[in-house]
Amino acid sequence: MGASEHTYHRCPSLRKPENNILLLLTWSSMIHGRPLRVLSEWVSSGDTLNLYQRLVVDFQNSQEPEQLVLILAALLCHGRLLPYTSDDTVQPINGCYLADLDVLLSGKSLSNQRTVFERIGFSFLRVLTTVGDEYKDMIQLLATALDKDPPLLEPFDGLTDQYVAQRIKSRLPHLSARKEVKGLRLIEAMLELSIDVGSPSQRLNNISENYWMVEFPGKSREDTRRTSAADTANLGEEFSWLDEDLETQ
Repeated sequence: MGASEHTYHRCPSLRKPENNILLLLTWSSMIHGRPLRVLSEWVSSGDTLNLYQRLVVDFQNSQEPEQLVLILAALLCHGRLLPYTSDDTVQPINGCYLADLDVLLSGKSLSNQRTVFERIGFSFLRVLTTVGDEYKDMIQLLATALDKDPPLLEPFDGLTDQYVAQRIKSRLPHLSARKEVKGLRLIEAMLELSIDVGSPSQRLNNISENYWMVEFPGKSREDTRRTSAADTANLGEEFSWLDEDLETQ
């Protein structure tokens, strides 16, 4: 059965009945490079809504890293089986992908849902590779679920890496880990207070481009495609002193 079954047997903590459907979803969603028709029809029918809602709730709770990765892999595969629409987008909608994740976990829908879970997945890969060989099986499972090369880094991916590090290393639940992310409130405040002419996405792009030039002078985004979590984790650190000020406003 491949990477998912291998990981399932190598990680005893994953061997519980409620994970059987997650294993089926992660393994069966892609066979020979294309989705199984029966699974695509199952997901498109809406019969998996309860499963999706359960995954969203479970992802927010404190979990062992292995369980958290399996849940994320299932969310990735579930999203891949949904039919594409003309409204699907790939850019952040609420300032950064971590803020978009917040919206999705609240039960709302976003047109960039697939991209959000993919970006979170690549953040997990960056952080897990800094831990050592302890999670090599989970890295293999997640890489198989993602099934694509890492995308170009976005200016605020370091914020996501801070969040993921808290989820993995400290086993914090979603909201607690989010509170530990330095600079996130700054981004939200910059978007709210921005008086630039243009749409929210255009204002965000201006903020992002300026931030990128400050953080990586002389480097293109292509140069930093494979930047490690250790390098991205300091994104936003220089703004951490503003967090307390923003909390009081």
